[in-house]
Amino acid sequence: MDAKGGGKYKPQKADNRKITMARLDIRVGKIVKAEKHPKADALYVEEINVGEDQLYTVVSGLVNYIPLVEMKNRMVCVVCNLKPATMREIVSEGMVLAASISDRSKVELVEPPEFAKIESMPKYLPFTTSSGVCKVSPIISGKIQ
Repeated sequence: MDAKGGGKYKPQKADNRKITMARLDIRVGKIVKAEKHPKADALYVEEINVGEDQLYTVVSGLVNYIPLVEMKNRMVCVVCNLKPATMREIVSEGMVLAASISDRSKVELVEPPEFAKIESMPKYLPFTTSSGVCKVSPIISGKIQ
């Protein structure tokens, strides 16, 4: 878990297609290692197996919502085709999907179906949390919120 990127991201040409959920490369992954970010109190650094040769390093702002013990060895949904971003000197290569209520007082990880395997793409199945099936809000101004 360092500031070096894993080299998995390949820059692409400008894409003027409509921004929709279908363009996201969402895969089932397993968090094999999770720890608090050494330079940020509200961030975790996870190493996630998404079925590739190398683990994905993902930095997520979930410290205030999900205890560290609940992050470890957990199956999650991961967005894998985002441009890597450096967050407090650690390169994040993806995003763990989480859902919140509108005031963000409660945040939960989006859970893949129980039968889902690492690397599978759960595009056609409903995403769930402990509260049930997730409802997706529209993407506003081209930003995922």
